Amino acid sequence: MQKQKKEIRDKILDVAMKRFYAAGYKNTLTRQIASDVGMSVSNLYKYFRNKEDVFETLVSGYYSHYLGTFNKFISHENDDHFDTDAAQTLAQAIFESIKGHQIEFVVLVAKSKGTKYASFRQEITSGLEKHIKRGIQESRRDEYMIRIFVENLFNGIIEIAKDYRSDEWAFNNLLLLAQYHIKGISILYE
Repeated sequence: MQKQKKEIRDKILDVAMKRFYAAGYKNTLTRQIASDVGMSVSNLYKYFRNKEDVFETLVSGYYSHYLGTFNKFISHENDDHFDTDAAQTLAQAIFESIKGHQIEFVVLVAKSKGTKYASFRQEITSGLEKHIKRGIQESRRDEYMIRIFVENLFNGIIEIAKDYRSDEWAFNNLLLLAQYHIKGISILYE
């Protein structure tokens, strides 16, 4: 009996993730999830309190993991450098943060409107902006262009996560994106 309940709970989560990925949290109805699973909404409520509880179950662990990894990456004390090694390091860090979790990543950054995670994208881009500003002389800081560079990098990461074809494909594209980003941002450090 317990195994059957776990299978149903897992099916609810699987269906919900597909719905959230396709339509976003705000546009997904609890009754749609229940219908796709083949149960009533009241039966679904035996497993989860509400749609928010389902979403929380799906993304909370990844959210914490991603933020921890991200904060560790941007908190390094070394000076930034703009070479092949830097691009490789950046690409590897991004790749490791989304590998195997590309759906959760996309749901968090692009499909979480209406949840407590709706500010996830802003948290990440603000952190990247602050990180970049720390390394640029005040006279060279162009906050507008820094925001543009960060948004372009993050949009590229999202697109690669959405179209994730294989680990090799994703890494190679993230490396190319990192090389492009590092060459572009380096002009602010000159």
